[in-house]
Amino acid sequence: MGKGRPSDHDQIVLVLDENLAGQELRNDLVAVAKANGARVELLTEHVPRGTIDEVWLEIAAKQRWAVITCDARIKRRPAERQILLRSGVCVFILRNELNGDEIRDAPVTAIPGICRRYRQLVPPVICHVSRHGDVAVVEGKRRSGIKR
Repeated sequence: MGKGRPSDHDQIVLVLDENLAGQELRNDLVAVAKANGARVELLTEHVPRGTIDEVWLEIAAKQRWAVITCDARIKRRPAERQILLRSGVCVFILRNELNGDEIRDAPVTAIPGICRRYRQLVPPVICHVSRHGDVAVVEGKRRSGIKR
């Protein structure tokens, strides 16, 4: 493949958790994700709705997904936080109380920043995504040698 274009192997898999897992949001994200070397999937395509966080977070880590969620409590509950840190999950948390339009717009605007952070940082990664699409690192260390 040409320089600058990721192969399928290098492609980032962005997974919308079940609170965001809707075909409409997925469709809104597809073009911007593709332009940034990523594809969008729904968590519910991989695990049944209602699967407990402790189970699907382990899967997310093994699959090296970039998880997008609006569940800010995920980083505060002891069991989930331990899994986030121990297993090496990359999670991007939509912050604040967002309405329907903001839940759609924030991830669309944030995809370039999410992909950049995913490539820059060594898991575990916890980032906050603002309503304006800004991506702020809460947990995560830079990969050595990367200057992006």
